[in-house]
Amino acid sequence: MAVLMCWDWKQQQWIDAGDLEVLSKPVTSAAAKVPAATGDVQVVGERSWEQKNAEGRKNAVTLEPDIPRKRSRRQSELLEECVAKARSKLDPAIDQRVKELLQDEGALEEWIGTNDHDELARRKAAARQKAAAEHPQLRGLDKAFDDFTAAVKARETVWDEYRAAKDREIAAEAAVNKELGALEPSTSCV
Repeated sequence: MAVLMCWDWKQQQWIDAGDLEVLSKPVTSAAAKVPAATGDVQVVGERSWEQKNAEGRKNAVTLEPDIPRKRSRRQSELLEECVAKARSKLDPAIDQRVKELLQDEGALEEWIGTNDHDELARRKAAARQKAAAEHPQLRGLDKAFDDFTAAVKARETVWDEYRAAKDREIAAEAAVNKELGALEPSTSCV
């Protein structure tokens, strides 16, 4: 029977493991046919420390509170892109309503009579604004996205204020330690 040993980190030496039982999976027939390199030990692969670190960092999570989420800008951009796509899907309905408003107001007939391009452009812009304001889905989407944009801006403002306060705290602590060191070098709390 083999003697089981374990490494004692405090004493920095190998010690007897006592009545430690080694549990292992049964060896499959394919694995049993492979000859062992040395005794009962067979090396099946190697990884360098760099490879282990890279694998560990692949799904790592940053827990530092003063670093904002790295994904937030990208998420905001994706959300803005989705909103733009949704707005473009609503454009045909808005365009149809703009045509109806321009015909109801007689703007096209007046433009044909006067040929005033600036007045037609102003009326088209006003009709588009009115049509957008009347469309319930677009109005809801715009309100929700405006609320989101305001929340992102508020979060970024708070993070900036937090960083500035932390910098002031560090500077004040350094000033206190400097004054303590001037009084008596052993009382510094650095």
